[in-house]
Amino acid sequence: MQAVIDLVQVFFRVAAQLGRTLLYKAKQGIMSENCRMRQDNPAVRFPPCDLSTTALNHCDYRLYLNSGLAHAQFVVETIRSHTDARNLAVCEWGCGPGRVIQHLPQLDNGIARLIGTDRHHATIDWCRQNLPHMEFLSHGMHPPLTLANNSMDVVYCCAVFSHLAEPLHHAWVTEILRLLRPGGLLIASFHGNHYEDRMAANELADYRNGSLVVHPKGREGETDFVSFAGDRFVREHLLNLFDNITRLDDAPFLQTVWAATAPAA
Repeated sequence: MQAVIDLVQVFFRVAAQLGRTLLYKAKQGIMSENCRMRQDNPAVRFPPCDLSTTALNHCDYRLYLNSGLAHAQFVVETIRSHTDARNLAVCEWGCGPGRVIQHLPQLDNGIARLIGTDRHHATIDWCRQNLPHMEFLSHGMHPPLTLANNSMDVVYCCAVFSHLAEPLHHAWVTEILRLLRPGGLLIASFHGNHYEDRMAANELADYRNGSLVVHPKGREGETDFVSFAGDRFVREHLLNLFDNITRLDDAPFLQTVWAATAPAA
């Protein structure tokens, strides 16, 4: 019997060592690839891994660049399908470490004022130091932002609502309405229909009937706290005070993206 116990202990020690070795090699591979990405893309500002992991749940600079650029292009295309006005004031609510916002000035020279906001103060400090010619504001979990009423032409957010419970959905939509000028544009993404397989049968029924489904695994606002917003919830309950509510099915997101405009004066 002791021989069996000894053999099992040896097995687990070897397995643990193998796991540590594989993890070390994987980290070394990512670090090496990230160094190449920095060298090949000197104009891009890549955040330190702790900030990237907090916001995005990874520290893969290739993914950071490619997804950020694709999402920025989509934001600009959506803005320009809405308006051809110049001198726009644009705000990214929940900008994280600049994955999307840093590409906008190169993609659209009609943006005169570009503001990023985030509740992680270290992230905002990094953005201020590394992304010039933009404004960055820190805030808490709850509104308000330190911006004037009717001061924004566009507010957009990527994967922010999907980590909030329902009260904060409504609180932040009210705040975004305060910020937008009459006719101003909101672009927002949610965990939508692509994620139906993550819900239990009773949750899926609630989701399709217009309820927000929440998986409160971690702290609200963090990446492991997840909410799912279906079409009825977005149209009938969340954005019901907006005009021109449109689901954008051509978005390069796994999330469902919606656009809506603030009511005219």
